[in-house]
Amino acid sequence: MHLAAAHVFPVKSLLGFSAASIPVDHRGLAGDRRFLVVSASSGEFLTQRSFPAMTQLTGRFTLRGSLSLHHVSGSSCEVPLPPGSAPTRRVRVWRDEVIGADCGDPAAAFLSAHLHAEVRLVHAGRDYQRPFAGSGDQPSAPDTLGFADAAPILLASEASLDALNERLTPRGLSPVTMDRFRPNLILRDCPAFAEDSLHRFRIGGVSFRSIGPCARCVVITTDQATGERTPEILSTLAEFRRDPHTPSHVNFGIHAVATSGPGICSVGDAVVRLD
Repeated sequence: MHLAAAHVFPVKSLLGFSAASIPVDHRGLAGDRRFLVVSASSGEFLTQRSFPAMTQLTGRFTLRGSLSLHHVSGSSCEVPLPPGSAPTRRVRVWRDEVIGADCGDPAAAFLSAHLHAEVRLVHAGRDYQRPFAGSGDQPSAPDTLGFADAAPILLASEASLDALNERLTPRGLSPVTMDRFRPNLILRDCPAFAEDSLHRFRIGGVSFRSIGPCARCVVITTDQATGERTPEILSTLAEFRRDPHTPSHVNFGIHAVATSGPGICSVGDAVVRLD
């Protein structure tokens, strides 16, 4: 079992980028889901669940350390990291209320125009704290979760995707690509759903602990190139991947947290079981 790819999504629910090597710490992959699009009026977080047009936007980091936003139309907007003196906003991610640093009017105007809604962009800055119950290995690091849904890292395998596609193609559906599932780390050289049996493991210079399966939602039905949805993808997955303990959950991939100090994972690194 080896690491096939690593993906970073700087802005939650926007497209991201791949990296051959990436630093990892208790918040996940460096820069992953550190920015969040929120409703300008309520502060509620926004995702592809309600805004499939987010698939038409990409976030990347520049050599200057700023965030660069791109739309498929060719328009772009460079967003400097908010200074410590930047205005803050109280925003909500699921049940968590957190403080985000506002990224300014140009970013808000750019995103609002492309999402056809009044939104703001916030950053997990100096005042941001989001305690993570799954970080029991590191009680000294309570602020381990960025704007990700449930855990710092999402991991899946190529073989698991193949197993789904083997069920989709006989139904006349096109094979889907891994980007619909938005994992950070993708494994190869293993059987389908081998990631389910990982508990404690190491990739490169980082040790991890699984904190359980990832229950999937409508986002996996969303073509990340067009924003169009194919409901049969989730219903097909549900036929063979329902959680035996929580049947309403349809699982694909696992959540994980780093349990060692900061380190680097690189494509090609072996996945070593530690238990």
